[in-house]
Amino acid sequence: MTNTNRLDPDGIPCCDGPHPSPRKPALKAPPGAVDCHAHIFGPVARYPFSPKRLFTPPDTTVEQYRGVLATLGIARAVLVTPSVYGMDNERQLDALAATRGEWRGVAVVPTDVSDAELDRLHRAGFRGVRVNLFAKSGLLLEDLEAIAARVSAFRWHVQLHADARELEPLAPRRPSVSSGGPTGRIPRCRAACRRTSSCPTTATCSTSWLTGPTTTRCGGRSWSRIR
Repeated sequence: MTNTNRLDPDGIPCCDGPHPSPRKPALKAPPGAVDCHAHIFGPVARYPFSPKRLFTPPDTTVEQYRGVLATLGIARAVLVTPSVYGMDNERQLDALAATRGEWRGVAVVPTDVSDAELDRLHRAGFRGVRVNLFAKSGLLLEDLEAIAARVSAFRWHVQLHADARELEPLAPRRPSVSSGGPTGRIPRCRAACRRTSSCPTTATCSTSWLTGPTTTRCGGRSWSRIR
C-alpha cells in the first residue's frame, strides 16, 4: 500500500513492504493453487526504477515471497512487471530464472518489440503482456490492439489494468483482443450488490464482460470467476 506520508529522496510516495509476520489463513488453498499477480523489487542499485514511477517500493526478494506462499499454502505464482520498472522486465525475469520454471510471468513490452526479445521472454517463462492505464511508463490504451496482435503468435494473453468503471466502453474492442485477460480496480461499495444497476459504483456491471459473474461487497472486496 502506498504511504503518502512518507516520500523518497525524489519526492515520490513510498510503498509499504510485505508484512513481516504473515499468519496462516483459516481457508486452505486447493492443491496447485496459484497467486496470479505478484512483484519482486530491488535491489535498486542493480534494478533501477523508472523516473516516471508513481511510488517507490522497498526491496522484496524471491526468498521473502516464497515464505509468504508457503504460509498461504500456495504452490505457484505469476510475476508481473510492475510500473516502477517501466518496460524493463529484467527483475522479474531473473526472479523467474531462480524458480527454475515453477512460476510464470507477465511482461511490459513496446508495440515494436522484436521477435527475438519476445522469444527470450517466452523461454524465460513469460506468458502475457500488461497494459496498465494507471502508469506513466508503460503501454497506452491506444496500444491495446497492436500489442495483442504482436504477441498473438506466442499465444500470450493481454492483461488490462484499469478502473473497473471505465471498462464497459471497451467491450466492443474485446473481439480484436481475443487473448485479453483484463483486471479492474473496483471502487469501495456502499452496500452489498450483485450485478445490479442499483450498485452505487456500477463496478460489478462494468466488469462482468471481463470476468463473468462477480460479487462486490462493502469494503471493496470482490470475487470473480474467470471464463
